[in-house]
Amino acid sequence: VITTDKASLVKQMNPVAESLTGYSFREVKGKKLNEILRLVHPVSRERVKDPVENVLETGRKVSLAQQPILVSRGGPEYFISDSASPIFNADCEVMGVVLVFSDVTERYLQAERIKENEERLKLAIMGTRAGMWDWNIKTGTMVCNEQWARILGYELNELEPITHKVVEKFVHPEDLVISAEILDEHFKGNSETYECEIRVRHKDGHWVWTTERGMVVEREAGGSPLRNTCTLIDITRHKHAESELKTQIDKTVIKAPFTGRL
Repeated sequence: VITTDKASLVKQMNPVAESLTGYSFREVKGKKLNEILRLVHPVSRERVKDPVENVLETGRKVSLAQQPILVSRGGPEYFISDSASPIFNADCEVMGVVLVFSDVTERYLQAERIKENEERLKLAIMGTRAGMWDWNIKTGTMVCNEQWARILGYELNELEPITHKVVEKFVHPEDLVISAEILDEHFKGNSETYECEIRVRHKDGHWVWTTERGMVVEREAGGSPLRNTCTLIDITRHKHAESELKTQIDKTVIKAPFTGRL
């Protein structure tokens, strides 16, 4: 916390502000705030306008939309969250400003790591042409990507809102039984992930062979599954090639003459 008068001169400063700026209150008392508070844009590195000046100009509380970097005395830098509010006297005149800011560096970096991981996952899914869903097991609702719908021959908006019951309607009855058994074992915690091959009905009526891989990503305290994510890849060409190869092998075995030798 730092407070200033209406001339933007520092009047008070708490120990946290001293630690983050690198200045002691004794050093900066009565000095202009912009002499000790250097805020820069996280990308352009251009100086950000002093939030206290904004308050003095407008008479209203302000918060910086873009999370700025506080460049501390001596070099350390911190991503900060800040707001500045006017201090009024009894006549409702602005007599100064109180600036409140906190170090959110770790939170900011964590958010950036999550963003980067999500971007990598998105690129990986695009590269493998995988369908994907995120299933809320308690409500039955599912969030699916466009590729999942395209595997079935649809646009995503044709199938929304999507629930687990909707997804099940596309699965071949025989495969639905098998996949349910595999999923049940996974839900019980008997495997880290699950995988199965299932046929799903295309919009034009034919069956599409797919590989389904997924895992529970969130459980209740007692272990009951809450959320499941899964990817779906079209393996129809692979299954057809596998079938043709088997047919060719069978024909070769049948045509080969028996020589009486083992």
